[in-house]
Amino acid sequence: MLSRRSIADLYSKFSVLILTNIVIFKQVSSRNVSIGRFLGTSLAFAACAVFVACLDIPDAPDNSGKIQSVEIQVDQFGKRKSTPLKILSSDSAILVAAVSPDTYKNNVRYYWYNDTTLIDSGRKITISPDLMLSDFISDNFVPNRLTIIDNEGNLIEKDFHIDVNAAPRLSTKTIPADGDTLYGNTNTAFTFAWLVYDDSETDTLQSILEIDGISYHVGELNQVQQSGFSKGKHTFRILVQDSYGDMDSLPYRKFYVVDNLEGK
Repeated sequence: MLSRRSIADLYSKFSVLILTNIVIFKQVSSRNVSIGRFLGTSLAFAACAVFVACLDIPDAPDNSGKIQSVEIQVDQFGKRKSTPLKILSSDSAILVAAVSPDTYKNNVRYYWYNDTTLIDSGRKITISPDLMLSDFISDNFVPNRLTIIDNEGNLIEKDFHIDVNAAPRLSTKTIPADGDTLYGNTNTAFTFAWLVYDDSETDTLQSILEIDGISYHVGELNQVQQSGFSKGKHTFRILVQDSYGDMDSLPYRKFYVVDNLEGK
């Protein structure tokens, strides 16, 4: 089977042969009968060769409707992300198969699996909080594999992993409470304490105590003592972050220091 380039070369060679025969025909008029027969034969052969070669040319490959790549995205709280693949269990989330080219996204079928178990189908599926509350459900009903199949039976498989996480939660009760008055001077160590909850027993929490705009990283502690406060108004707040990067924080609280030894 000849390629288009081979056909072009063949056609070019036969064209040269035909032109040569025409020149010979003009120069040797006395042998016009034989040359005419030769020229006719050459023309017929050239036409047949080109025609036969054209019959063997295959059609150009049809790449229409072919998905070249797929990316898994998580749509939650109005934001869509593909890195990292993480779902907060406090609210429902949508998994989206973003294919390329996007033009063909509706021309294929989508199947979501957890290992070999079919969970759902469609380009988008919803993961509800009820399916993320227990470790057993999370392990079995959050997909980790997507299969895409076109109308010709071609398929693309995508393996992925989604972290399902419950963000830490801070209690609104703190020491000191908002608006408290503390008695002492710059040498008095005041206690700052807070409570934080996390559904994951194995997660590591890191706390930040911010006093008067200065941040103190206190690690896993949830109670510290601090001195050096002048009399008057002060502010503080607590921030906590888990190992997945999810955070919770409390708004600023104010407290007042009164030097009860002043003037004595």
